[in-house]
Amino acid sequence: AEQLDRLTDLRSLEFSIYPAFNETVRQAEPSLWAAFRAIERVLDNPETIQVILKPGKADQSGFLNKMINPLKQLLANGAHENSNRMQVKGKCEDTERVETINLLNDMLISTQQIVRMNERGRALDPDSAFEAIRDAYQELGDSLQNATSVSP
Repeated sequence: AEQLDRLTDLRSLEFSIYPAFNETVRQAEPSLWAAFRAIERVLDNPETIQVILKPGKADQSGFLNKMINPLKQLLANGAHENSNRMQVKGKCEDTERVETINLLNDMLISTQQIVRMNERGRALDPDSAFEAIRDAYQELGDSLQNATSVSP
């Protein structure tokens, strides 16, 4: 869910859920649930239900950005077990590039800048690289600790 916070301009959403997850979708976003429900009725007992939302170029209203909180709610309520695809494409505020994020992959991502040894070469300054690793660890420390903890 933290990955969603890095996106500023969502371009597309792709969902594929198991029908049993439909009630949770209804609670998170009724309009998305209606789309899944309509597909489920047409297909008559489908294995999965897939929807791709991608507004036209003329649509600048930011409709997909309104889906961030419902997506977080779905991720917190069993999306990992009840869906087989949940991808978001949007502009990353750190890099200003359009990125595709698979929300079902549990990744911890930190963006850091590293100084090069000289402007023309590709070699990295070792001190800058070490500092970037340390900064990333400090930024993600609690999440790293939680990810490696074993629950009883």
